[in-house]
Amino acid sequence: MTTYLTVIVDFAMDRDISRWNAVLLITCCAAVDMVSRLASGWITDKGFLRRSSMMTLHFLLSATSLHLVPLCHSYTPIVLMSVIVGWCNGATIVLIPVFLMELVDAGKFSVCYGTATFLAGLPMLARPVIIGYFRDTLGDYRGLFWLLGTLSACKVVLWCWLYWKERQGCNVRNLVNEQRQMKLSQA
Repeated sequence: MTTYLTVIVDFAMDRDISRWNAVLLITCCAAVDMVSRLASGWITDKGFLRRSSMMTLHFLLSATSLHLVPLCHSYTPIVLMSVIVGWCNGATIVLIPVFLMELVDAGKFSVCYGTATFLAGLPMLARPVIIGYFRDTLGDYRGLFWLLGTLSACKVVLWCWLYWKERQGCNVRNLVNEQRQMKLSQA
């Protein structure tokens, strides 16, 4: 998300969008991100989607929109992509602490969250070099958006794999429980 916000104004101005409208893309994306952080929880809390499905869906939407950004040549589609990216970011960011709480007990949560945030931030040290490569060497941000979209698509694959592993674990546990019940009923 931060890489998107860093380059979207320059990208839009390359598409002959006025500076003022290009800057509004950041406001649009950030506002939708905030609304998503506040409002997206009811989707999982009310049981409309599982949290893992929510993450997968939003990473898929994000990947799709990031891949489509280079194809946008006017203001309206770029605004739409900014809205989608903002919503997806807000909806996934609020779920990260929830997933971490499921993995560790409350006493270790702050250390786990701090470590996860630190590790997630390390690749950001390379961001200026990567942005500079695409802008200064290749001449535009098309490849950067495709890279960001591909990384988001990799997260979709990872979440699908985790879902599959979870289902496999449930099937094994169910089989063991059924076998245990059969032994108890035979005895």
